[in-house]
Amino acid sequence: MSELIAKQKLEKINILLVDDREDGLLALEAVLKDPEYNLIKVQSGRAALSYLLANECAVILLDVQMPGMDGFEVASLIKKREKSKDIPIIFVTAINKDINYIYQGYEAGGVDYILKPFDPHILRSKVAVFIDLYRKNKLILEQSEQLRIHERARLEIEELRRFKKVADSIPHIVWIVKPSGEIEFCNEKWGQFTGAVAKSNAQFLVENVHPTDRPQFIEKMTEAVKNKSDVEIEFRLKSKTNQYYWFLGRAIAVKDEMGDLIRWFGTATEIEVQKQVEEKRKFLDELSTHLMNSLDPVETLKKVAELSVNKLSNFCSVLTLKNGNLEPVTVAHKDPSKLSLVQEFITKYPVDMTSPIGSAEVIRSGNSQFISEITTQLLEANAKNQEHLDLLKKLQIKSYIGASLFVRGIPWGVLSFFSSDRAYEQDDLILAQDIAYRTSRAVENALLYQEVVTAHATLERSNRELEQFAYVASHDLQEPLRMVSSYVQLLERRYGDKLDKDAKDFIGFAVEGAQRMQQLVSDLLTFSRVTSRPSDPDTVDFNEILSKVKRNLSVTIEETGAKIILGDLPILRGDSTQYLQLFQNLVANALKFRSSDNPIIKISANKDGDFWTFSVSDNGMGIEPQHSNRIFEIFKRLHTRTQYPGSGIGLAICKKIVEGHAGKIWVESTIGKGATFHFTLPIKKEVSAEQAIHDKSQVTLNLAHASDANQKNKSNSSSQLH
Repeated sequence: MSELIAKQKLEKINILLVDDREDGLLALEAVLKDPEYNLIKVQSGRAALSYLLANECAVILLDVQMPGMDGFEVASLIKKREKSKDIPIIFVTAINKDINYIYQGYEAGGVDYILKPFDPHILRSKVAVFIDLYRKNKLILEQSEQLRIHERARLEIEELRRFKKVADSIPHIVWIVKPSGEIEFCNEKWGQFTGAVAKSNAQFLVENVHPTDRPQFIEKMTEAVKNKSDVEIEFRLKSKTNQYYWFLGRAIAVKDEMGDLIRWFGTATEIEVQKQVEEKRKFLDELSTHLMNSLDPVETLKKVAELSVNKLSNFCSVLTLKNGNLEPVTVAHKDPSKLSLVQEFITKYPVDMTSPIGSAEVIRSGNSQFISEITTQLLEANAKNQEHLDLLKKLQIKSYIGASLFVRGIPWGVLSFFSSDRAYEQDDLILAQDIAYRTSRAVENALLYQEVVTAHATLERSNRELEQFAYVASHDLQEPLRMVSSYVQLLERRYGDKLDKDAKDFIGFAVEGAQRMQQLVSDLLTFSRVTSRPSDPDTVDFNEILSKVKRNLSVTIEETGAKIILGDLPILRGDSTQYLQLFQNLVANALKFRSSDNPIIKISANKDGDFWTFSVSDNGMGIEPQHSNRIFEIFKRLHTRTQYPGSGIGLAICKKIVEGHAGKIWVESTIGKGATFHFTLPIKKEVSAEQAIHDKSQVTLNLAHASDANQKNKSNSSSQLH
């Protein structure tokens, strides 16, 4: 046994690292670098599969997002191969953080799903668990091979005696069972562990199996006897201290050349540590799932307390720091009948912030506190009065762990675990700290989400107020500007013969300025009317929209000799008025900033994933690349008003309309070669031609009903008048 362990220590353990990014591989290598590990780095799924054809490894760390073949596909292929199906796979990703991807990872055969940036200590610990399991499984296989070697000399008494000596020397329970079911041999480990004397009747073995596991144990063993086959089973075995520990039992059916059963050689290997690690992983997976799905800080803390009492503690409390005091948020108890006692304990006796132990010390120091054994003397020393002491005794507190909750880098609360049936150990402290860390991050996310929601609501309210202000201000400015322009022109008409040339020029400047200001105010009024959210959507045929655009701009199109070429355009749902304004502004822009050639304007649309991408291209003068963002800002112009009239608001309106429909707009251009404006609209707004006809028919029908109703109302009114 010791030789096998020594041999294992000399052999380096292969760990396969799969990531298409070199920096990702270097990060994993830095965390896992160890003299006992042989880190194999590959940058594609195919390279990983090729390596596994000829080599074995203890664990695979697999990136999810890779070109060609992603991590899920690679994992599925690995699990389909007999040679590699049992290799544990840990997915590592910085992109695919949605819960659906995590579920997909586990469905693909992953044993864990780690999000970047990851905690190096946690990653090393998880990898170490699978390395340890790999070594132990390999050790068991090698031991089984030793058993098979001994089986070849099964008829020789001397060899059997030697086998018994070997069996007594290894740290596993070993037995030999005859075909009749009679126990032929149990090694010394059996007696050392159970404190019981081995008997020839197999019933004594069954009696030491945990009552819950006993039916399955009997069923498996009976089936093995009947079929004369090998058997493997996990079960809990009672120790001489009356505690149960998990074991992995394996029995090999030894047969002669004719296939007749000679005996079974069996081993039982303690796997208590592996089971605890597995249960801890399942618990943390469940906890993480709940934490990721919770966006309410209080509900998050309640769920943590509820889950913790089923895994780590008899009862759990969560306290948060408010105004210098620790106040209870939630409590949970494994026994619902004792929940009222816990609530009394928490509410009736607030935390003494000067106490040197417990939650006060945890929040003060920022460090976890671990009290393995709480004695009666310790309870008496910290009880506030006899009633308090009686309550503490009723709760039967034997052990305590307090872990700090840090939110945004400062102490925020305390997660307290109390045990009534066992003393906490160092592993429990590590688990409690892990729970506290995950809880802190979840609370941070929940608080951030609430802040974002509040900020979003505030921003929306502010935008509405600004839009309303712009509308009112621009509307109210129209009349004063009109009056200024009118009175200045009236002054010129009445006293023109008395004014010199400079005075007339001044009047001209004043009129021009007032008119330009009126245009700016009018454009601002138009911009304010384009809300960030479109009105109730209707069915919009973009071919009809472009027909209206051409009618509205027919004079300019004829004067410039422009040619407009339309591709196949879709039918979507949206605000038809805004869509008309969008295309009219873009086409008018192409006509205004034309080159010396007659304008040629091409309009097309293509499906691109979840969006339709529209393009409006021209052969005009073009735009310099450094201005590609500036032109969409309100009142931003690239030319003087004497060169090209306008207020510089048209493209800003286009941007507001597109973004209001959940799209985006941009321009691609080369000076002297024209410009192409692209914008996207969500594909979910798409409707069929049949639906468009139905919608139009419904609109017509509604209008007809409305007309009938109006006529009826008029008739009623007339009757009343008469």
